[in-house]
Amino acid sequence: MIANVMAIQRGVQFGVDCGLNPNMIESDEATVVKWINLGLFRDSDFGTILSDIDVLRTTFSGMRFCHIPTQVALSLAKYVLCSTDDRFWMEDYPACIRSIIVAEKPG
Repeated sequence: MIANVMAIQRGVQFGVDCGLNPNMIESDEATVVKWINLGLFRDSDFGTILSDIDVLRTTFSGMRFCHIPTQVALSLAKYVLCSTDDRFWMEDYPACIRSIIVAEKPG
């Protein structure tokens, strides 16, 4: 779970550093998303890091944290592990998760 918490922290910090204005951060760790959204992190083992995420999120207006299915997260993790470059996507997503997203799309 600590890896998920740190990944979220680094993702939000990346947005700050790059001058981006992300409106949604996604994670497959439902508990962490719940802690962040409800502010329940103060008594958790990861309270310091989660508190840092809470402070960073105030940099952006309307930032939301959402839970995504594990299959999407695992597919993305496998994809980037095979790459030697840093990766991030804006307004799109990599082909490796396209079929998952299409299958889960409502309607």
